[in-house]
Amino acid sequence: MVKNVCMALYQIAVLGNPNNEQISELEIQTQKMLGYFGLALHKDVEWLIQPPADFVVKSKEHTTVVFYGATGKTDSKIVLLHEQGIRIIPVASTLKNVPHEIPEQIRTLNCLAYDQRGTTRIVTALLENIGLLPKKKRVFISYRRDEAREVVLQLFDSLSANEFTVFLDTHTIPAAEDFQTALWHNLHDTDVLIMLHTKGYFESHFAKEEFQRAYDKAIPILRIGWPGSMESLQDARILDHVDSVELLEDDLDTKCRPLPKARIREICAKMEVLRCQGYALRSKTLLNRLRPIETSDWLFSSSASFPSLALITLPNGVKLAVYPIIGAPSAITLHEAARASAPPHIPAVLYDHIGLHPNLQEHLDWLDTEISNVRLLKANDVFVQLRPVGDLSL
Repeated sequence: MVKNVCMALYQIAVLGNPNNEQISELEIQTQKMLGYFGLALHKDVEWLIQPPADFVVKSKEHTTVVFYGATGKTDSKIVLLHEQGIRIIPVASTLKNVPHEIPEQIRTLNCLAYDQRGTTRIVTALLENIGLLPKKKRVFISYRRDEAREVVLQLFDSLSANEFTVFLDTHTIPAAEDFQTALWHNLHDTDVLIMLHTKGYFESHFAKEEFQRAYDKAIPILRIGWPGSMESLQDARILDHVDSVELLEDDLDTKCRPLPKARIREICAKMEVLRCQGYALRSKTLLNRLRPIETSDWLFSSSASFPSLALITLPNGVKLAVYPIIGAPSAITLHEAARASAPPHIPAVLYDHIGLHPNLQEHLDWLDTEISNVRLLKANDVFVQLRPVGDLSL
């Protein structure tokens, strides 16, 4: 069945040999995660089940295909789409079955194993490939060292194996670096904070401040709760907006360490959802910093097709396409903004600079002066920065 929505900009196609349950679960979860961005499946995102190989691709940058492999089954359509440069996500039942289930022509593409990653990871991979989510997945682990060392080391390895870039204070901060400055920078530049909520977690000065800073910056928090940890809280309302995974006594029994694989899968699945929720919310919050422009002599409009984009027309006629960036921008960020923009709009990258490492901020200020065709805008100073642009031609 093929459902066509001509006005949709984004396109997701499902090919290969998924069963009905997989298709249904994929559609439900995709609809849910698109909702975080204010988008609707079948309206804003074209949903194509087993489309012909010559279906009309509206934009390679915003079209992707998920291919469910099966033993002894081939599909010439997927090879043709691959040759056309369409982004393809191969899915095998297990990693060991990749040589048997995935066509040789697309076997060079990184493949997801359904038994390990499940539908949630497939959905976030789809959103990454149509440009709604960044591909880099950053996580900050907050913990009390003397209570959670064994679990934190396992999580570091397990999350790294699941494509997350993990910040762990004992593994990530270079020698001779100012510890606290590096700590706050990496917290600012993360997608999700994992708090290992042991009984003494909030008795640690650093852990307590990491939690509070993440909460204040609307960074999603995943609480992994030790048995009895809630009893140590004076006010449980502090966790009202925190998602949780509760560990059992058996999970932490020395005879069954490491954590059971089912717990790791549960944690990874929740991480995928939280980073999607957080990225959508924090991008919207950044763009809302521009709302006062609506009451000034500058023209502001949001984009229905691109939820993470604002268009601004300044008094002198200069038009800006403003892209919010969560965490620290880079030269690659500027390049991607430049590629995504089209005349007459000049690309601009909007970011929150509070908490970034001073050395990086100095580098970003230098980039802003040296690269003339893309602007870097600090969210807290955006009106100060844009006022000269409104008065002078770029």
